[in-house]
Amino acid sequence: MTPETTSPTAGKPCRLTVTSSVRDVCLFSISWVDGKVSVHEVKSDIQPAVDRWLTRGINEYIGPRHDPMPRHTDADHPEFLPRLKDYLERQFPLFDYDLQR
Repeated sequence: MTPETTSPTAGKPCRLTVTSSVRDVCLFSISWVDGKVSVHEVKSDIQPAVDRWLTRGINEYIGPRHDPMPRHTDADHPEFLPRLKDYLERQFPLFDYDLQR
């Protein structure tokens, strides 16, 4: 995937829900519609991280390990929630991620 790659459903409304299967609890649920992000539920422990993603966006490295490329995605970008899901799945593989479009 290159920084310019977008999914075929980019720009369509979507909702990301992250849950802990160990505790069977929703950690946070946010939606994206026309560049606007809405927070539906968030646990206080993860509130600072959610606030940071919404205000600063996501900074990540993508591509092969021997030649990674930096990529920044603002919260108003059509691929924000899919990229946030991918990023979190790599960082925290024990949580469950549900992205609905």
